[in-house]
Amino acid sequence: MNVVDSAPVASKEIYSPDAKADIDMHSNASTKAADEDGHIKRTSSSLGAFFNMTGQVLGSGSLQLPYVLARGGWIGLIVMGICGLIAVFSAIITIRCLHAVPGKRLLGFVDIGQASFGKPGRYFAYFFHALYCFGTCCLYIILSGTTIHTLLVPTGVTLDKKFWMFICTFIMWVPYVCLKQMAETAIISMFGLLSSIVVVLIAVGIAFHKPYLAQGPIPTDNPHAVVDGTTITHMFVHWGGVPTALATFSFAFAGNAIYPYIEGSMRTPRHWPYVSVCAMVVITSFYMLCGAAGYHAYGHLTVSPMLDNLPRGAASVAAQILIVIHVIVAVPVLMTSLSMEIEKSFKITPQYMGKWKERIARTGSRTLLIGALMGVSMAIPYFSEVMTLVGALSTGCVFLIEPILFYWKLYGFKRIPWWQHIVGVVMLCLGLLAMVLGTKDGAIALRDAINADKSN
Repeated sequence: MNVVDSAPVASKEIYSPDAKADIDMHSNASTKAADEDGHIKRTSSSLGAFFNMTGQVLGSGSLQLPYVLARGGWIGLIVMGICGLIAVFSAIITIRCLHAVPGKRLLGFVDIGQASFGKPGRYFAYFFHALYCFGTCCLYIILSGTTIHTLLVPTGVTLDKKFWMFICTFIMWVPYVCLKQMAETAIISMFGLLSSIVVVLIAVGIAFHKPYLAQGPIPTDNPHAVVDGTTITHMFVHWGGVPTALATFSFAFAGNAIYPYIEGSMRTPRHWPYVSVCAMVVITSFYMLCGAAGYHAYGHLTVSPMLDNLPRGAASVAAQILIVIHVIVAVPVLMTSLSMEIEKSFKITPQYMGKWKERIARTGSRTLLIGALMGVSMAIPYFSEVMTLVGALSTGCVFLIEPILFYWKLYGFKRIPWWQHIVGVVMLCLGLLAMVLGTKDGAIALRDAINADKSN
């Protein structure tokens, strides 16, 4: 019996025919309220929600997966598959928690925290939601600026990568201040998804077809490239790398904080479980393909991001350009979900401020936010270390710990099937392991990267 068919809603099956009317009543009530606030309108199709979900989750996290396997061994694929199954369960119970309050649908992840544990729960959810959004967007700015810098150095353009971070942030700022609702992000998410898929396919194709450079010295413009003839080693398991793997997988699969807005934009919200399953099947498949191909090709010499291992050529350059496009598209989508929470808290809506004042306040607040992102990114421009730290500090909690704690609190232990309690305990254990040990490993790696940079 699967999660879609077994989770009870008011003692009925989740999204079952018997519960459909009750859920639609909640959705309609929340839709009306959301429209009055000027935030969520149900104008997106289920396919649009699929693109939004897949485009947001599938992304730069895939570029670190071969490196994660190099740290932890082939067992990482098994852990990755388990995280993919948990991701489906986590996405469904997150949305189910939105319907836990009789007579209405909660609007966001932060509201779930408040419904579960009052104001402490709200602050707890808000903190990790903000940390996840800020950390992920900083990571994307670092990746985009660094990638452009790497691409242009061989052409003789030696502008600092921080300059390119500024240019990328400005490009991200334009759609960010224009977008107001998650329903408006489906089209750009589709382009982001397509670019991610092409990047993964290019990286995998090069890894299988031409994993090593021609014989000769390692070129100075790609010091991480693997030379043909180098002995590549693999291992099945290295337990010391498992916490880092969990932190990275948490980052790669996390999206719970934005799921309420994606589902809230759907014209047919009862399709959410099917959207979640389809999205996670696609995401997990691409993650496994990318991780296995990269680790097979480069073994213990794998670096992060994976594109740094690829030999120079048209295909690798195309992949780097596409990943820049993806992260530039992803930041406005991700930050829109956080801004909607902030604007709701500070009543930055047309109803409270009027049309023009609301637009000015929204533009100003979002400009300050993305400016802060740019400043932090320039201060700590280390892709791999920041990804591990963000995954451990925030996404381990958002993806694994908070959803099950909120679910248990809102629905009670007696109303939840026994097997879901087992899944919940596994989620808690993995989340705590990722947060504690993953944060330790990430902090040490970041410290070492900063010290190495200062010594050069």
